[in-house]
Amino acid sequence: LEAFLSNSYSTLTVLNLSCCESLSEQSLSNILLRCQYLSSIDLSKCPQITDSVLISLSHVASHLRSISFAYCSSPGITNDGVTTL
Repeated sequence: LEAFLSNSYSTLTVLNLSCCESLSEQSLSNILLRCQYLSSIDLSKCPQITDSVLISLSHVASHLRSISFAYCSSPGITNDGVTTL
């Protein structure tokens, strides 16, 4: 997925990665940094979501209007991470 997005999808506006349980935090952060025009992202049921991923999301926040990280039970999400958005 990361290689796929790195080549020609920098203008991607909607991304649904819900239920991608095997996607690593580092890969997800790299993908998010390449998708500067995201307006909507769904990360529901992704157990690897952490504050680091939310910080990466904050880099694309100028276009981001919808974020879902429902059912993410990761202990790595804190109020600090959420407030960066």
